Amino acid sequence: MLYNQIIFIMLKKIVFIIIFTSFILHITFNNDLNAQQKLYFGNNELYKEPNQAYNPYILESKYDYSNVARTITKECKNDYEKICAIYEWICDNISYDTDYKIHDADQCWDKRKGVCQAYCNLFYHIAKSIDLKVEIIGGKAKNENTCNGHSWIFAYTQKNHGILLDPTWGAGYVNGNEFSKNYDCWTWFNVSPQWMILSHLPEDNSYQFIDNPISFSKFISLPPVNSLLISYGMYDNNIYDMAMNDKLSLPTLYSGGEGKLQLIDFPLQESLNIGENYTLRVKMLSGNDIAIINQNTLIDKEKWNHEGNNIYSIEFTPNNTGAVSFSIHDNGNTWSTILQYNIDDTTNNDKNNILDKHSLCKIENINTEEWEKAGISKHKLQELIESHNVKELPITYSDMGEALKIISIPMTRKLNKGQSYTFSFIPTTNSTWAIINNDIWYQEWNIGKDGSYTMTITPEQEGELIIYVKPDLNQNNYYSCIGFYVIE
Repeated sequence: MLYNQIIFIMLKKIVFIIIFTSFILHITFNNDLNAQQKLYFGNNELYKEPNQAYNPYILESKYDYSNVARTITKECKNDYEKICAIYEWICDNISYDTDYKIHDADQCWDKRKGVCQAYCNLFYHIAKSIDLKVEIIGGKAKNENTCNGHSWIFAYTQKNHGILLDPTWGAGYVNGNEFSKNYDCWTWFNVSPQWMILSHLPEDNSYQFIDNPISFSKFISLPPVNSLLISYGMYDNNIYDMAMNDKLSLPTLYSGGEGKLQLIDFPLQESLNIGENYTLRVKMLSGNDIAIINQNTLIDKEKWNHEGNNIYSIEFTPNNTGAVSFSIHDNGNTWSTILQYNIDDTTNNDKNNILDKHSLCKIENINTEEWEKAGISKHKLQELIESHNVKELPITYSDMGEALKIISIPMTRKLNKGQSYTFSFIPTTNSTWAIINNDIWYQEWNIGKDGSYTMTITPEQEGELIIYVKPDLNQNNYYSCIGFYVIE
């Protein structure tokens, strides 16, 4: 009987060794250790004395992970690189247990899945086996939809200094009952405390690492911060400051743009106002097309300002109800939304006030009343300005709005010599019209059945180009109506 027990125990050990050895031989870890180049938050090594108290989140392990740990970290030069390596391996190899049954390191190792406590315990025991100091943090974590109990890591990179990381969130996310891998696991490695506190609240305030630790009620009141903001490049402390001052709301973000673009500047708010002017700047990391879509209005890449270094910017104004979407696509006609804003529908008076205060303020000497008399409302004027990226409008002379109704004219003060332009309008009175470029006269109008005057010309001289009207057919006096300037 004793003999059989001994044989059984030996067989168990042999089987375990075989499994362990087989796994080690198949470990795939990228030993170039370029993690430091992938850090989103820079150097966030935080001071903390090791916690000597009992940690209820650490569960016992029966396995010896030292061989695994040495294999994973064999190319590492210091503790920081070893932590990088262990983190990357766990994110790459462990899936989330959507049955919520696996909590300890050993089952997580055997099944290659677990809940957050399992992720952290596996990290802890692998690290501990090679004398790395790791503390498991317990608390609450929230996203757009939930706030639940959660565990994450404080790992010591040197004596009394360490970094925050979350291998569970780094590995991926659960949608329904399906686990999906993250495009980039490094969004939750070496996280700044100012960013971590927006979604992770530790039970022990010493792990907050901020000047004024927040309460649970304050934590719940903060707007949920989507981790895609990190992937898309928006993770500065300005977001933290706005959140702490109750001034932060965010658009809805969608995956699909990771590795393709970086958001440099965009409205940090959930809703936009009709008629108000907004700026969006983005750096394209690939050759994808981009567009802003507001119902049937699409502002594509060609209408954006290319600043160089693959950075594009645009000032846009929502003119329709419904959502405003910033979208991207590779080929074909299908656009994928990256971020989306709601539209606050305001009254006409509100719209006009907004336009008067914001939207048209960058255009010098603009006379919105004359433009409205000429058939172009403030909102139509703004739409034309945005679609043509206009910096300076044509000069409007007195009584322009009394003389014509504009169909189409160049919506810019400066015209290019040698380039063709079309002018089209409907005179409001029986009058004579001419376009004069210095001393060159153009009077060959095409007169439509609706009474419209249309002419396409190519300016030949630098200097003034003016649309003139002679309202009194019995006199020879022409009066300036709309003015342009021709440049080389």
